[in-house]
Amino acid sequence: MLSINMKTQLLESIECLFEISRNSQLEPGIFKQCSKDIKTVSSYFKTNRLQSILLAVIFVNNCQSESVGLETLGTHLGISPLRLLQESNDIEALTKSGIIRKTERTRSGRKNLLRQYFEINDSVIEAMMDNRPMPDMAPPKPQDAIDLLRSLNTLWGRCERGELRPEELQRGIRGLLEENEKFPLVMAVRDLGMEDLETFLFLMIIWKTLNSNQTTEVQKLIAPILRSSARSIRYMQNLNLSENDLIRKDLAEIVEADFFSDTSLRLTDRAVRIIRECGINLYRDAKKSENIILPESIAEISLVFNSVERERIQMLKSILNEEKLTETRERLARKKQPMGIAILLYGPPGTGKTEAVYQLARETGRDIFKVDISSTKSMWFGESEKIIKKKLFTDYYAYAKKCERLPILFINEADAVISKRKQVGASNVAQTENAIQNIILEELEKFDGILFCTTNLADNLDPAFERRFLFKIELGAPDIKSRKEIWRLKLPGLTLEDLGTLSARFHFSGGQINNIVRKADMYEIINGVDPDLAAIIGFCEEESTGWHDSRQSLGFRLPEAS
Repeated sequence: MLSINMKTQLLESIECLFEISRNSQLEPGIFKQCSKDIKTVSSYFKTNRLQSILLAVIFVNNCQSESVGLETLGTHLGISPLRLLQESNDIEALTKSGIIRKTERTRSGRKNLLRQYFEINDSVIEAMMDNRPMPDMAPPKPQDAIDLLRSLNTLWGRCERGELRPEELQRGIRGLLEENEKFPLVMAVRDLGMEDLETFLFLMIIWKTLNSNQTTEVQKLIAPILRSSARSIRYMQNLNLSENDLIRKDLAEIVEADFFSDTSLRLTDRAVRIIRECGINLYRDAKKSENIILPESIAEISLVFNSVERERIQMLKSILNEEKLTETRERLARKKQPMGIAILLYGPPGTGKTEAVYQLARETGRDIFKVDISSTKSMWFGESEKIIKKKLFTDYYAYAKKCERLPILFINEADAVISKRKQVGASNVAQTENAIQNIILEELEKFDGILFCTTNLADNLDPAFERRFLFKIELGAPDIKSRKEIWRLKLPGLTLEDLGTLSARFHFSGGQINNIVRKADMYEIINGVDPDLAAIIGFCEEESTGWHDSRQSLGFRLPEAS
């Protein structure tokens, strides 16, 4: 543990380095001028002189915005971004140590080194807040083949987000395989004698299969690696012509698709046998998918609602009770009525719609099958109509068969798929969106599960969807009593008088209050003391955006109570 004095000294040194380095142009004299503060920061983070200054600038800027670009760093130091690139080794060292995270945003699919952005790792900030030493940020070594596959998927995710270049991903894959060459799966894959890309694809298909994806979309996997549309198209054409080791060696088979860009692969019986001989059962790790949220993984959170909202949420909880749900579905079946239950939660941002779904899943022991709407918006015209049914319904039903209890199909921010349909004769994009919505409407007519949708834009809901939702429940902006309770839960140090002042003056949602709490945490990090009421009011005034309620009522609404 760090002493309180050491924590304060560290934060003061970071602030001093930030101020002294302003417009310093990184002249040699600056290192002597702030040598004491450099020593304090270097001692904690194990950084050299320049790394300590760069870290301090990033740290302070992070308290004001989400990430810091090279332009911001250069402006602060009084040097050009090109000059800063000369110090890229030190920036890269901070990234490799895990102290900072780096993203490289692309333009027209091409990387631009000047579009690098940095932020301090959350684990580092948490350690400082808790007076703990700098945590070991080195990634844990894989203990088995499952860990290895997870590490490969993490590397690919970093490449997809622009944090790794394709060549860095390739080196990372080779390194992982070489470091874990004694794993039976690695030895078996080596014996297959495939090129690096096919080896990687094969391992990723295994990982996807372990995570309940019976098929794997190849285009999505190779796009971040090949970086070129032309190369991706050629690769997909060759794959569909069976000019690929995965097909030739009978390790994967092509799933039929109308367009080659929509091609998916699944493991063959031979591949399953090879993998089983390596000690891996493909169908026992099915719940570790990125879009599957297990009830035991959801943290318990107290949500504040008014009396009507609490009553409606409690009603949903009762309906989702296993015994009651079974009885309800049996009765609906006897009456030859649809057995599915579709629920719409609507209201302004930050009112607890998403968290309400999570807490209901936790309390009723149901898995959540979460759908990322953006993944259904394909870059190729005509694909989305085919993908939407698979992503939203086919995969959900397949997963439901493996669950002891019927899972929840959750579409968060569902405006993109349930909004008003466009006029006939509109653009091709509008026609595609209409086709997607027609598919969803047809599927909801025969839906046989539990569906939750959330939306901030109830007035844009297509009328055809209204009758498909059995329950439409508004979670409105909290009244003054609810706001006071949220403030009390989030900032327990406030007095009753402070609670009354904040709840009466600022008509915030729970999400907006959470933003204030985050700013209060940052204030405490920088200043070493909790913010007083005046500081919190200042944060609140910054948060105010003049949002006006223009929603259309679908369900239950109460006037604000005093």
